[in-house]
Amino acid sequence: MLEIEGGTMVGRLQQELIDHDGDVFATFHAFFDWLLQAMSENEHRDLFRNIITEMDFRTAAHTSLGADNKKNLHMRDFLATHVDFAKLNLERKSDLGVLMHIAFGNFMQTITHYYNAIGTEREFTTDDVKRRVHLALDWLENGVARTTASKQ
Repeated sequence: MLEIEGGTMVGRLQQELIDHDGDVFATFHAFFDWLLQAMSENEHRDLFRNIITEMDFRTAAHTSLGADNKKNLHMRDFLATHVDFAKLNLERKSDLGVLMHIAFGNFMQTITHYYNAIGTEREFTTDDVKRRVHLALDWLENGVARTTASKQ
């Protein structure tokens, strides 16, 4: 497993979840900030760029934390015991995999956009990545629909 400053990705995610008392969204915000820095400023930046920009759906399926991936039993057990499910509106605990898929998918799409913009005339900075990732997490946590209609 690739070690980057602060440990492995899985180890860091687990530690963030512990540090944030099982709050999944606070964990996502902190973890994705750390991961963005590691993937954009680390000595392994070019390796990450190559992995991300060359990844296809078959490759991505093997990295999933979802229920279909039998290789991540330890991580699923860890999440099941450390996530504060009282803060989430899930029908079943297994729906956490859907939430993680959405959050990680958004991060991966956004970092891919960043990597693809490098060396082009399009300006897309790490600040842009951070803003989009946090915006999507906020929308996912709090919703984006208004309860009352208003004109802008």
